[in-house]
Amino acid sequence: VREDGDDFRLMVTVGLPSYLQQFADGKERVEVEGGTVADVLDALGKRYPGVRSRVVTERGEIRPHINVFVGERNCRFEDGLSTAVPDGAEVLILAAVSGG
Repeated sequence: VREDGDDFRLMVTVGLPSYLQQFADGKERVEVEGGTVADVLDALGKRYPGVRSRVVTERGEIRPHINVFVGERNCRFEDGLSTAVPDGAEVLILAAVSGG
């Protein structure tokens, strides 16, 4: 809560890959609240359930073929779903690229 009594909400921009945009009313970017990657994904899921279910498994883990970045940091190599997301940050959801 801020000094003026209003709740302080951390606003985050989430960038969605083209294959997830169909589940988010065609939007490439959406704004949600959240202080951690888990908070951001939960808020995203409340607004666009089809997106969250394609990013997070039934056990609440990021799917193996998905990468979630906070700025330039891949949350897999940080604190996972507990990775802090600063106010105004950009979170990018990307499909993992593999091949040989």
